[in-house]
Amino acid sequence: MKKGMIVFFSCISYFANAQETAWHSESKNMVKWNVLGLTSSTISLQYERLIASKTSLAATINMMPKRSIPFFKTVEDIVKDKGAIDILKDVKMNAFSFTPEVRFYVGKEGMQGFYIAPFLRYDRFAVDILVDYIYNDQIEYVTINGNVDGFSGGLAFGTQWRLASQWYVDVTFVGASYGFASGELSGKRTLNAEEQAEIRKAINDFELPVVDYTYNVYDQGVDVKIKGPWANVKLAVAVGYRF
Repeated sequence: MKKGMIVFFSCISYFANAQETAWHSESKNMVKWNVLGLTSSTISLQYERLIASKTSLAATINMMPKRSIPFFKTVEDIVKDKGAIDILKDVKMNAFSFTPEVRFYVGKEGMQGFYIAPFLRYDRFAVDILVDYIYNDQIEYVTINGNVDGFSGGLAFGTQWRLASQWYVDVTFVGASYGFASGELSGKRTLNAEEQAEIRKAINDFELPVVDYTYNVYDQGVDVKIKGPWANVKLAVAVGYRF
């Protein structure tokens, strides 16, 4: 009887392990929602697919609707220049990014445990900048808008673990990238010589770290070209479903 019970429970254990192994081998896909994106009104979704025992490919899409610059207090601490802050506080923007990455898991299996992930990132920002100037003792405005595109590459570190059944939590706690950005913005308005001089003065007082820009003020408005280095930080706290 005792031997029979041992054999019985051994069979159950073997069958359970076999089922668990089979489940993992068949469940190579995972979709995730990064709840950290809610802090900046951003919808952040990721798809991950296991391509080898401990290697996966993932792609993330971020979409932020038009709003003021998120975490503006932090921007103030970085920029510091009052002229730039006065302009940036009225900026409206929406954003889109696409981030493909390769994940290398260092634990016993893929899609679980600590990972290292080299990645590329494409960003697009649609920007509305309100520039004010003084003309005839009154405040006048010209709105400059357009798109800025950023391309960067970087490295992220994180960990992913199973909560229950097919539900997972993914935390990217370190991630940074560096690259370049470019864009063209313009604002159309009929301007006389005095107005042009006042707008040049306002833009000359506008200083940003890292980003380089050139501008042209003429009788039909303002053109701005942006070109320079680009940096990003990648963080995530995501809930995932594996299937």
